[in-house]
Amino acid sequence: MKQPNRVSVLILDGEEGLFPKVLHCLSREKSVLVHVLTDKKNLHYRFSRYVESLTCYSQDLRDDELFNEIKTLHEKKGFDILLPIDDKMIKFVCRWKKNLEMFVQLPLLPPEDSIAMVSNKIEFSKYLKANQIPGPEFQVLTEPFSSKDLKISCPLLSKPYTENESGSGKGIQLFKSKQELDSLFSPVEVTKKTFFVQEYIEGRDVDCSVLCLNGEILEYTIQTPILQGKSEFSPHYGVRLIRDEEVLSVTKKLMRSLNWSGVAHIDLRYDKIQGGVKVIEVNGRFWASVEASLYGGMNFPHLYIQYSLKNKIVNNGYKEIHFFNLRGTLEKIKSNPLFLLNLTKLWKVSPIKFIVKDPLPWIFGLQKRF
Repeated sequence: MKQPNRVSVLILDGEEGLFPKVLHCLSREKSVLVHVLTDKKNLHYRFSRYVESLTCYSQDLRDDELFNEIKTLHEKKGFDILLPIDDKMIKFVCRWKKNLEMFVQLPLLPPEDSIAMVSNKIEFSKYLKANQIPGPEFQVLTEPFSSKDLKISCPLLSKPYTENESGSGKGIQLFKSKQELDSLFSPVEVTKKTFFVQEYIEGRDVDCSVLCLNGEILEYTIQTPILQGKSEFSPHYGVRLIRDEEVLSVTKKLMRSLNWSGVAHIDLRYDKIQGGVKVIEVNGRFWASVEASLYGGMNFPHLYIQYSLKNKIVNNGYKEIHFFNLRGTLEKIKSNPLFLLNLTKLWKVSPIKFIVKDPLPWIFGLQKRF
């Protein structure tokens, strides 16, 4: 039963790896009541004190069956708004927008053609070039192919170019020479494969997280890594929130051109050789460092809900802080055990507080793992 003066939200993809981070953000808001829909059986977050209800559905459902599942659940729970957190479910809501909005409020959503285009690295790279937005040089290669035909200089990156093949740095390879690149191609042609290669930019990463309406940025944070992740291309273990007018200017131009609405996370890179920043990719969903934005004073999941409901927003921007995720915190403790003794700092720069305040999902998650 919905309680007075509280917003009841249905998270549509509780099985996604970003779900705990979004839940942590929403747990800071007493006015939000969280229901969860998931295709993962025995999800240990059903034990969370911040989850009002958790409903599991079959992974084999067709789109129309999933729509009926949501409608039936709405009749039982009466939630106010849907909240998809990852690409797959955001695209589902976009496809079924006309049907869903007949009985429930939807979040701000990007145009379908924009989210489809940024999900394909080849099409997105062409788009950047056509719209004179700074980005890396790129080339599309199809077997049979000789490195002699390569038009961009090494070092370069080979990347999976479609959404279902990529994510979190998966499948990215660095090639320092044309000879190394030859190893990418099969010596015996079986089926023609397409490869996307991109200029490797000497420099450092910077990200811009945004919430937009019709191409205009409503809220944002900018962050740069302070602790590398599992690899150079995977999400960072630690970030620092910063100010950077050039990053913001480039991001504004990009979001306006896409007429973007909703959340997005833009990966950019400072170019050490040529100068300036270049757009690498757009993730049209929540992001791994959303808790860092929260600690800086920008609760994106809650703001996303409030802007979608057209509620009055009072927000004073963000603070320049640094933040380590759980893996980053463990790495910091490993390299400096005294870090563990500074409980006040741990509380302020890591997600430890969420484990302390909501321990059951972590306990059952560890039990399941072992």
